[in-house]
Amino acid sequence: MQRRGFPLSRVVFFGTDDFAVPILRSVVELLRPQVEQRLVVVSGSGRNTGRRRNDISKQTLASSVSREAQEHGIPVYQFPGKETLNTTASNVAPDWQALKKFTHGDLAIAASFGRFIPASILNQFTYGGINVHPSLLPQFRGPGPIYAAILRQVSKTGVSIQRIHPAEFDKGELLAQKAYVMNGTETYEQLCQTLAQIGAGLLSRVLRLGTYDKDNAPEGITSFLGKRVQVAESWAPKVDLKQAFVEWDSYTTAQVYAISRAFGFIKTCLPTGNSITLWGIQPVMVDETTCANVAPGTFMRCFNNEFWIKTIDGAVRINDSIQLAGRKRVSAGEWIATSFKGKGGLFVSPNKVQRF
Repeated sequence: MQRRGFPLSRVVFFGTDDFAVPILRSVVELLRPQVEQRLVVVSGSGRNTGRRRNDISKQTLASSVSREAQEHGIPVYQFPGKETLNTTASNVAPDWQALKKFTHGDLAIAASFGRFIPASILNQFTYGGINVHPSLLPQFRGPGPIYAAILRQVSKTGVSIQRIHPAEFDKGELLAQKAYVMNGTETYEQLCQTLAQIGAGLLSRVLRLGTYDKDNAPEGITSFLGKRVQVAESWAPKVDLKQAFVEWDSYTTAQVYAISRAFGFIKTCLPTGNSITLWGIQPVMVDETTCANVAPGTFMRCFNNEFWIKTIDGAVRINDSIQLAGRKRVSAGEWIATSFKGKGGLFVSPNKVQRF
């Protein structure tokens, strides 16, 4: 079904990272032909998040969304870096002045933009703005919903499309929602890709049916698409690398595995304070009758190329690699065979390191 006024003639897409790319593609398809004249992209700087490395680099890169837009010949304007947009800001270069002629268009669409878009911008669009958010709102409001879904081990997450609230993050009216049942093995990259595809399809429906237009919704079309999921409101803060450190005295095997899936690694310490990063974490069952007196954090060699670490209710196996701070990354087998004379040892939480 098509609605009066569709297709939209002018759209501004606000997005930055990988989650937003399939969503941008769905908008591009809907606005063909002449998408170059009907769509503008505003993007922040990309960052090398280093999920598969020991560090989280702050190296500035062209964002995933910027690269995708450029492939389609769509104009891209770099957001200057403040936490809010303001048409009167003095430090916004000529790019912003060029963008102003598009900010009185039909609709603003945001997906993983990472910055607050205020009323001064939204009011210049005929239909205001809508946002594609990777959670079942009001659960996991905020900048870290995908990490939160993994780290908090929820059984269900999803995607919500909401109107952009002019004063608060993720407080706008819900327009559509679709759930995704977690299987408990998703990595950050896998879950991000899955939710992005769900979001792209959901946004396409919202745009085709015109439910973004609250004043003139087509006859027979409700203002909400999908099945509304009843969840408690919660906040998902920006992820912090400190969350990758394991508290061996209190974390279960499932919690350690969740950290690994979220970050791509776990971090821990030796009693002397040396920080260590470990890759290739898998949960394993252990015989509690023989491990009853083994302290959580104890590590020992189990096969030639891997070792396991005791948790409070089981163990995790390390079958990839390990890196001590300031040292090169080596295989798990090489490290466990050469360190501590191959006899194993103890990892501790950061607050348990020895102070000299």
